Amino acid sequence: MPCVKDIGLWGEDLQKAYVEMGVFELGDANLDLLMSQDEEIAERLDAERFAAEEQARVDEVNEAIDQGATTD
Repeated sequence: MPCVKDIGLWGEDLQKAYVEMGVFELGDANLDLLMSQDEEIAERLDAERFAAEEQARVDEVNEAIDQGATTD
């Protein structure tokens, strides 16, 4: 919502709609802070996903090694 204010779309009808939805106070949120928090969350999620993918690959390689060892 702060970006709606920033680009000049903060008209009376839109404000009324936000009041009806119960989110009007979010219009005063600090956009830079919100974007910074979003970026931190995105980076954390990317790191968690990367770690999970890396662990899955390690597990896959270890399984292949185990299978190779049992076929000898």
